[in-house]
Amino acid sequence: MTIANLLLLLTAVQAQPPAPEAVNRTMEFIAARPEEAMVLGHYGRLTVRSRIAEGGQLNDLRVAKSSGSDLLDAATLADLEGGSVRGSEVGDIVDIEVDYLPFDQDNIREYSCRQATRDLTWWQSLSDQNTPRNSSIYRMLSGLLLIGTIDHGSPQKQAARYKAFGAHFATSIERCRARPDASFLTTAVTAD
Repeated sequence: MTIANLLLLLTAVQAQPPAPEAVNRTMEFIAARPEEAMVLGHYGRLTVRSRIAEGGQLNDLRVAKSSGSDLLDAATLADLEGGSVRGSEVGDIVDIEVDYLPFDQDNIREYSCRQATRDLTWWQSLSDQNTPRNSSIYRMLSGLLLIGTIDHGSPQKQAARYKAFGAHFATSIERCRARPDASFLTTAVTAD
């Protein structure tokens, strides 16, 4: 092998992207949104990757998948700094998936039109692909609606309620702009 061929081989080896880290464990959490994030309408899911050190300490924390919000990403890293987990070996790679939900399912009736408008507007600003109908807000509310209508009428009536919800949701943001203090749930489920 000539020196030129050896240099080409070394260059090709160095140009290879590093092999992805093998994740040994994934953990999921739902976190309360920081007040600053609520004011800006930021919500979403992010993944923080960490290598486990002695005593289960989280080490080398970094955002593996962003929520789309620098504020939420930074708050999560700060919250996890100095933390530890049980049940992992030293050197293990752990993914911690953190969800910041747009509303608390226990008090969904308190989720106002003002906050929903803020949340959906911010979320749509992240991508042209983001529409109210493919938002986590829509998925969560439609799921709650389906759960709430199980055993209440025929499958046809349930399907009709679900279809009506989709139609009402599509115009709910515009209706919410006129009534910011109204319940978003009520606005999204009922027609004027």
